[in-house]
Amino acid sequence: MKYLRYSDIHKQQTQVSAFTRDRLPGFFQLFEEGIDALLSFQQNYPIGSSVPVTPSERYRSSANMWFFSSIFSFSSSVSLIESGYYAESVIVNRTITETLVQLRYFAILPEEMVKLPSLSGNRRRLVQLKTMYEKIAPGFYDVWYKFSSEFAHAGVGAHIFKITRDPVSGIAVGDPGVVFKEDWCSACFNEVLMLLLGFIRAYGIAFPDARISLSSLILTEWKRVEDVLEDFVNQHIVLKGGANEWHSLSRPLWKPS
Repeated sequence: MKYLRYSDIHKQQTQVSAFTRDRLPGFFQLFEEGIDALLSFQQNYPIGSSVPVTPSERYRSSANMWFFSSIFSFSSSVSLIESGYYAESVIVNRTITETLVQLRYFAILPEEMVKLPSLSGNRRRLVQLKTMYEKIAPGFYDVWYKFSSEFAHAGVGAHIFKITRDPVSGIAVGDPGVVFKEDWCSACFNEVLMLLLGFIRAYGIAFPDARISLSSLILTEWKRVEDVLEDFVNQHIVLKGGANEWHSLSRPLWKPS
């Protein structure tokens, strides 16, 4: 019997990465276009460097960093998906979703930012995540945020990404290392692209004057990328035979009213 070693795992993830890119090239193309759009906004829209004093200034300063750090969180999630680490991608996506909800919530209520631990001096959050979620995407927290918590906090549900049912016996067995699973790969990518669309639209909410300050070339690309990503989400809805619970509850995140 051959025992699994790290060298085997490294070889497997390299093979899965190559297979994923060959099997699902469209996902990577859409992702790169979305990330490039976000980077273009940030690199061409100056928010100033003065010390923030008012709630609105404090929000703009923090939002700018949240958008920037999100680029690397998104990249991390896609690297994990590409390499076959689907459960780990769900955990990163959970953090990305939290950031998106905060961006949207504090855009409405910038004065509430003082309730964050880093600003209040209090170790506990004085404004709860569920409060923010219910304000931005009612119902999403109790269903999908708690589902992703299974993976972040090592719940039993987290096992689903690392088991395969024998087609004959129906018995679930552990995977022999890193394995490409198209359904889970697609599910994780769908979530990433939905969140990316949400971030691109949130940029216009956080910095509404960006649509006036940025060049017509950048604005045209902004609109194009929004349309392409929304078209992708709508195609997924059609593929599923109509909007399911995830589509409905997440809709305020990617298509704010």
